[in-house]
Amino acid sequence: MTFIDSFHSLYHTTSFPPLAKLPKAQELRNTQLSDSFKTSPTAPTLVKQPAAGTVQFSDHNMPLSDMPYRHKRAAPKFDTANPCSIQSYFEDLDVLFIRHQVLDSSEKKHTAVRYTDIETEHLWKSALSFSDPACSYEDFTAEIIGMYPEASAEHQYTIPRLQRLVSDQARTLIQSEKELTNYYHQSHIISYNLITMHRIGVLEQAHHFLAGFEPSLASDICSRLEAKLPDHFPSDPYKIEDVFQAALYTLRIQACVPPIPLLRNILLPLTRPLDAATSSQIPLQAAPTFPTTPEHPSSV
Repeated sequence: MTFIDSFHSLYHTTSFPPLAKLPKAQELRNTQLSDSFKTSPTAPTLVKQPAAGTVQFSDHNMPLSDMPYRHKRAAPKFDTANPCSIQSYFEDLDVLFIRHQVLDSSEKKHTAVRYTDIETEHLWKSALSFSDPACSYEDFTAEIIGMYPEASAEHQYTIPRLQRLVSDQARTLIQSEKELTNYYHQSHIISYNLITMHRIGVLEQAHHFLAGFEPSLASDICSRLEAKLPDHFPSDPYKIEDVFQAALYTLRIQACVPPIPLLRNILLPLTRPLDAATSSQIPLQAAPTFPTTPEHPSSV
């Protein structure tokens, strides 16, 4: 018998004792642990509790943490030297609130004072609507804008200001498109806001604008309007946009036509008195001679 046959004979004839059974409690615990891994394929996550004295931001407050810091290029800016910029400041804030999904009024108030200087921040925080939770963000902005009356449209755009602009421009010749555009922009913004506030009518807008041109230019503008709009009723005023386009066309035509010299400039060399240097170059002519009459002898 070989060694391999002896090993097989010994392995099949030897009996091993039965395995000891596990206790009931240990078997049940292993079964529950196996079931937990089957139902939860991912590892359990641990929730970190905030430390004492710290503030935990919720998901609603997280967009506010992404707002640009003060003095950054993307941060809104309010120029205290130009109070009229306060409207643009709050409009820029509204864009940031929409982009970062800031909805809470209290958060908006704190953000509004965040981008100002120290003195302005203290002033705005003293507003009643800032600390009162019953006041909305709109109430706060209305109170802050009320602190700067020169920024209101009623103060910026008045009829005397429009009349002063027209009278000053009427005394100044408009000789370039840049000067015309500058006058048009100033007149348009003042008259537009006056129309919005129901201070003047739409028909008066172009009338004020046309009154700012000197008479000869105004006459050429009216001629251009009559040629461009032949069906326009004569007693009806034109639109300010049509007057501006007619004035622009007139200036361009005048720039293409060479200026005609004045008649006095042509006649001036002919009537200019001769100076000493010029008169010395003219040859002198002999004085005319007249026949002399012989004297009659006196009678003795």
